[in-house]
Amino acid sequence: MTDQQIQIFTSQDGKAQLEVALEQDTVWLDQAQMCELFGRNQSVISRHVKNVFKEEELAQKSNMQKVHITKSDKPVTLYSLDVIISVGYRVKSQRGVQFRQWATGVLKDHLVQGYSLNQRRLAERGIEFEQAVNLLSRTLTNQGLVSTEGEATELFELVRGGGLASALATIEQGFGDELFYPNVASRAAHLLYFLVKNHALADGNKRCGSFLFLWYLRRNQHLLARSVEQLINDNTLVALALLVAESLPDQKALMIRLIEHFILLKEPGQDNRESCA
Repeated sequence: MTDQQIQIFTSQDGKAQLEVALEQDTVWLDQAQMCELFGRNQSVISRHVKNVFKEEELAQKSNMQKVHITKSDKPVTLYSLDVIISVGYRVKSQRGVQFRQWATGVLKDHLVQGYSLNQRRLAERGIEFEQAVNLLSRTLTNQGLVSTEGEATELFELVRGGGLASALATIEQGFGDELFYPNVASRAAHLLYFLVKNHALADGNKRCGSFLFLWYLRRNQHLLARSVEQLINDNTLVALALLVAESLPDQKALMIRLIEHFILLKEPGQDNRESCA
């Protein structure tokens, strides 16, 4: 792993202390660490990890990586926070809730610092964030890369495996009354990413993913600071879907932040109720 940082997680009961790798805007654990975290044996953790990928809940390529560690001839497989959360949900571990809350805080600090740095770099060049995306969307349109007509095949909208149902279920998962993704902006952004990137449909993933993204936001319109149409226009949505489709696996967090940037939520005082679609 490159650019890796190590953070220490200690459970509230003090029985689990893990060296957690932070890289690519997420945290990573191997199966042995997940066994310690969740208090389950290797066979249980391994079975759940396999099912996460087998059921197409998450894409294996972007959520798993093999790394070489010191004093070991064999590479170690690491799994992203999304996999850790999914396994924690399946084994119903209270310690898993603690880890998710801890990891969310660590990542928030990490991402805010990175986001602020990127904003400063853009500002230094006299470029606003929205202007950059608008410029991209206009360029895509002008170069003929965006068509309002589309070219659907006989496979258009044909569901492939359980990816679609899994994506819709994943964004609403949590422990108790707490959801994994804390607000509508985060859930909508992950929904668009999962549908476009994980190829939940045989054809038309970008178009159908964009439609369901808007549908989800409209279902939660009462939590948004403005109407969906005022937040995200057609060109912006096309640009976001194409950026997600063409992004590299290690750019997932960047894509999520980019989508979330356009989804303005009401201030807590305006509406304290957070409902699910």
